[in-house]
Amino acid sequence: MADTSDGSRTEAPSQRKRDESRRKGRVAYSSDLGSGLALLGAMGYLRMSGQWLGQYLQQIMVHEFQSMSHIDFGNLQTSTFATSLLTHLFQSAGMLVLGLFCLNAISGGLQAGFLFAVEPLLPNWEKLNPINGAKRIFSLRAVVRGLQSLAKLLLVAAVVLWQLRSAGPMLQAASSGSLASCLTSGWNLAIDIGLAVALTLVILGISDYAYQWWQHEQELKMTRQEAKDERKQDEGDPHLKARLRKLQREVARGQMLRDVPKSTVVITNPTHYAVALQYERDSMEAPRVVAKGRDRWALRIMEIARQHGVEVVQNPPIARALYASLEVGQEITPAFYQAISEILAYVYRLRRAA
Repeated sequence: MADTSDGSRTEAPSQRKRDESRRKGRVAYSSDLGSGLALLGAMGYLRMSGQWLGQYLQQIMVHEFQSMSHIDFGNLQTSTFATSLLTHLFQSAGMLVLGLFCLNAISGGLQAGFLFAVEPLLPNWEKLNPINGAKRIFSLRAVVRGLQSLAKLLLVAAVVLWQLRSAGPMLQAASSGSLASCLTSGWNLAIDIGLAVALTLVILGISDYAYQWWQHEQELKMTRQEAKDERKQDEGDPHLKARLRKLQREVARGQMLRDVPKSTVVITNPTHYAVALQYERDSMEAPRVVAKGRDRWALRIMEIARQHGVEVVQNPPIARALYASLEVGQEITPAFYQAISEILAYVYRLRRAA
């Protein structure tokens, strides 16, 4: 069987890798889609409001000329006229500019979400390395991008030529008409060409985005070793976690053994289980488990108890039941009250006899 743990990228990318790539600004994005939508919006706006916009600009120019007809045009008057005319022009184009900005933002949001990455703005000195730059220029990806750009240019040129050929009869008819009809036909032709080019760019942008998304997913894929290392970082090294759990158990057992001398009685199996109970009539409602263990830990609990004069009572059923149902620090449940009260009474009698 072949070894599948090599460097081939076969594992799906983790959320951490996706977040890291997004933080660096590396997302699937097609500039053609944004350009196509912006151009489509602009052409649509000019198609719907072109007549109104022309009449509005005509009224502005007529008004400006009439207001300054009685003034001799000098440098100051010419500058004032041009400034006023440009101001009205920018005001009329403001809605178009705002709409294009919104379309571009929506396009970016649909493709990559609303993302603001700082890292791509930072200086990258590796890009200034001429050797790395030459590698990028002559790489396979650069060749593919160059061919794609050439194909897009040829396709757009074909669309424009197709529009011009389709509009040939209309242009011939308009050439024999008035100047206004020629201007109208030229305007409509320009809008039609713009719309055709915009739709072409949108279609190319959608296909380019699909390719960019697929390529980005392939670059994000991980090798099995990378996925394994990342899981170790997220979940922790299993060997280290086992070592920590062992240390925690040792610390807990050490504390437990230190509490054995405080116990009132140790109930044993007699060798396999040992449970130490502490009971103080004035401060406790019921006896509490201060230590428990089995096998060698049970023997250790009994040894410490005898060293400190704590009574060790053999009662296998109760010892096994206490060990299985209670944890260190818990008070005994009512089910054990009768049995434990008899054991404590026996311990108190031994103490009084001593």
